[in-house]
Amino acid sequence: MASLALIPLLGIMSLVLVSTYFPVFKAMDNIVYESMEEMMPLVRLENALHRSVMPPNDYLIHQNPEERENWKRLIASVDNQLQAAMEKMKFEEERSALQEIEQSWQQRRSEGWAIINNPEGLSALQLGEAMEQFDANMYQLIDQIEVQHEEMHQFIHHEYLRTKGSRRGHCLSQC
Repeated sequence: MASLALIPLLGIMSLVLVSTYFPVFKAMDNIVYESMEEMMPLVRLENALHRSVMPPNDYLIHQNPEERENWKRLIASVDNQLQAAMEKMKFEEERSALQEIEQSWQQRRSEGWAIINNPEGLSALQLGEAMEQFDANMYQLIDQIEVQHEEMHQFIHHEYLRTKGSRRGHCLSQC
C-alpha cells in the first residue's frame, strides 16, 4: 500500500527530471553542433585562404609556371571550403557573413590572376604595389572569418552558461 502512495511522487519527480534535463541536453547539443559542425568548415576555409596567399607572390618573384598551377589548385580548395562552410551554417546571419566573404574572395581571385597574368603590362614596381594590396586584402578577408569565429565562440559560451545555469536550477529562458 505504501508503494502505491509513492507512484504519484515518482511521477512528479520523473516529470521534473524530464522537464529539466531535456532542455539541458538540447543546449548541449547546440554547443556541440555549433563547435563541430559549423566552426570546423570555417577553420578549413581560413587555412585554405592562408595557403592561397603565396602563389601570386611566388609567381611574381620567381616566374615559375608551377605557381600558376598551384594557384589554380588553391582557388579550387578555397571555393570548395566556402561551399562546405555555407552548407553547414544554420543561421541567416552566418550565411550572410559567408556571402560577404565569398564576394570578397571573388575580388581577391581576380587580383591574384591580374598579378600572375599581368594583362595591363604593369611595371615591376606597379606589380609589387599590386602584390602588397593583394596581401592586405587577403588578410582582411581572413580577418572577416576571425570575426565570424568570435561570434560563434560567444554563442557557444552563452549556450554553455545557459546549460550550466539550468543544472543549478535556473530556468533556461532566463539565462
